[in-house]
Amino acid sequence: MGSSPRPSPPEAKSPPTNRPGRTGDPDFIRRELDCAVLNLDLTALAQASPPVELDTVRGVFVEGDEASPGARIHLKTHVQIAVRNPDCIIGYFKPVSL
Repeated sequence: MGSSPRPSPPEAKSPPTNRPGRTGDPDFIRRELDCAVLNLDLTALAQASPPVELDTVRGVFVEGDEASPGARIHLKTHVQIAVRNPDCIIGYFKPVSL
């Protein structure tokens, strides 16, 4: 978004935090702060002139130690996909328990 200032949230309240998905989870996989930042930025884009509406957004997050010394692959790198338009979801599956 360049140098444009980020709009303030409508209500003055504490931002969400990333939290563990379960007790003892060291990775904070419930990324509620990440989600809030994305939603804030995407809302600003939608309110821009001209407005920019996005159906889906994909982000790559490089995290963790290098998989091998000097590698550009890291052990906890992951991709997050935000579907903003539910019409883009044509189906889903429930993983089978192992």
